[in-house]
Amino acid sequence: MKPIRSKPLMIAVLAISVVIAILSWLGHYGWSSLQTRQIEGFSAFGLNAAVAVLGFWTPERAAWAVYFGVSILAFLLLSAATPLNVIWILMVVVFDWLSLG
Repeated sequence: MKPIRSKPLMIAVLAISVVIAILSWLGHYGWSSLQTRQIEGFSAFGLNAAVAVLGFWTPERAAWAVYFGVSILAFLLLSAATPLNVIWILMVVVFDWLSLG
């Protein structure tokens, strides 16, 4: 079996993160119901987990295994669909905290 390349998987993770960030932002302003936002979050986490599992067939399987573990921790601790969403959440919180002085 031919190994999978990591670049398309990284692009998929980035796309999932951007889409869920936009959907979360829209949901925050009342464009979707709580149930819809929950389905979006679980779906994004599932897609992210599937991409991480596909990463096990790349030469960088150790890095993808760590990414999978970090993804599970991010989901359990912060309810974030991807680790990139955790970074986004932390940036928003820090900038909001700094703007309050």
